[in-house]
Amino acid sequence: MWKGPWFVPELRVLNLRNNSLTGIIPPSVGNATKLMNFSLAGNRISGSLPKEIDNLSQLSTLSLYDNQLIGSIPAPLFNISSLLLATLALNSLSGSLLLNKIKNTFLER
Repeated sequence: MWKGPWFVPELRVLNLRNNSLTGIIPPSVGNATKLMNFSLAGNRISGSLPKEIDNLSQLSTLSLYDNQLIGSIPAPLFNISSLLLATLALNSLSGSLLLNKIKNTFLER
């Protein structure tokens, strides 16, 4: 039985942008530990970003702009050392961007 993309062990890219999708990003997103590029931009995804998103340790691009996301940006998102681009605009997210941490990460590379 299909349980969704979060249970495909070798999933590296998931691009579902501009598909009028609705629903939430489930906590099981954290199971896709090899995911490198993740885009749900331009849909109608609602709810908050699950804290399990920080399990995506190989993530380099996160595109969630132009949705209906609410709540705070999980601070552990900024601990993903491989993350190069996160587009979260056009949502109702709040919280600190931890710019000092980002700056230090780029200086160390």
